[in-house]
Amino acid sequence: MSSAFICGCAATMLTSDEQALFADARPWGLILFQCNIVNPEQVKALVAAFRAAVGDDDAPVLVDQEGGRVQRLGPPFWPSYPPARSFGTLYQGDRLAGLKAARQVARLIADDLHALGITVNCLPVLDVPQAGSHPVIGNRAYGDQPESVVLLAQAAIAGLMDGGVLPVIKHVPGHGRAMSDSHHELPVVDATLAELRACDFVPFAAHAGATGWRESSGRCSDRRYGRSSPSPRRHAPRRARSRRREARPASHPPPAARDGCRSSPGRDRAHA
Repeated sequence: MSSAFICGCAATMLTSDEQALFADARPWGLILFQCNIVNPEQVKALVAAFRAAVGDDDAPVLVDQEGGRVQRLGPPFWPSYPPARSFGTLYQGDRLAGLKAARQVARLIADDLHALGITVNCLPVLDVPQAGSHPVIGNRAYGDQPESVVLLAQAAIAGLMDGGVLPVIKHVPGHGRAMSDSHHELPVVDATLAELRACDFVPFAAHAGATGWRESSGRCSDRRYGRSSPSPRRHAPRRARSRRREARPASHPPPAARDGCRSSPGRDRAHA
């Protein structure tokens, strides 16, 4: 049985120590960062090595492939995808076009990941930025209106699932209005509970009944309520392959540490 944690690895191939650790601890999944990625054949070999080490051909492998600033796989082997805000901008002028674009681009991303054996993508971002908030979210968000964030996120989720990849919603309600970067310090949110319910909670609440994905870990402090709380998590089913097969169109063939790269600890962390 796997253990309830996700790990990273140091480089582009597993070391003997990592293989031994994974075989012993049996992590639930592996998350890849830019420093783990060179080319398609190398990524496929790394994914296969992790699954061999944990003894589970279905062990989830995750990545943050949003588009824009947060894209672990990029040229020359993979396309550069637009940030979420571009779909929000399109949605403002033509709602149907914005929703179709969000779904279709997510479907293309799913194809890229599926070909590598990556089964989970940390997308979509449900944070709702507010005027004056820290730019760490910025154009990673679909927009500043919770209703449009809900619909565009649902379109992206559908696109990923169409391509046999499980989505992850992120980060945590209130993070969009934070005045500091949570990678470097604890954000403090001064909004009232009523304000949070009217805006920040809306995208997360809209997805509360969904299955097959989880909330990305995050932490914010609410000054009014005097506590610092980690986000809840919903974990995808361990037997991810059966879900991928259900989601895959008939035309398709069958198929930690978040700062896991010691060689460049700041590069991926800056925009995770």
